[in-house]
Amino acid sequence: MVLSGLRQGDIIMLDNAPKPEHNHEQKGYRPWLVVSDPFLTVVTPFAWVIPFTSEEKIFPTVVKWDGKKEGTITKGTLLVEQMTSLDLENRQYKIVDHVDHIPQQVFRNIVSILGI
Repeated sequence: MVLSGLRQGDIIMLDNAPKPEHNHEQKGYRPWLVVSDPFLTVVTPFAWVIPFTSEEKIFPTVVKWDGKKEGTITKGTLLVEQMTSLDLENRQYKIVDHVDHIPQQVFRNIVSILGI
C-alpha cells in the first residue's frame, strides 16, 4: 500500500505549496477532503482532494460544509471546482477528521464539472 490508511471521506491538513504567486488556487495549510476511491491510494501515491476555505462563496460549484450536520469539527466551503490530484507520498499531511458519507452534492458537482 502506498498511502496506508487514507480513505475516501478523510479530511486531511496539508500545505500544497509551492504555488504560483498570482493565481486563484488555494494556497497554504488548510483542510482537504479526500474524494478518490481507496483503490487509487493503494496503487499510487496520489489522492483526489478538494480544498476547504473558511470564506463563504456563492458559486454553483461550491458546497457549504456544515460541520455539525456532517459530524465533523471541520467546517467551511468546499471548492469543488479546485479538485486536484496530489502526490501525498512526498507531502506532510495529517488526517484530522472523517465523514462516512460524502454529501451527494459534492459528487453531483464533480460529475457536472467533468461533463460525465
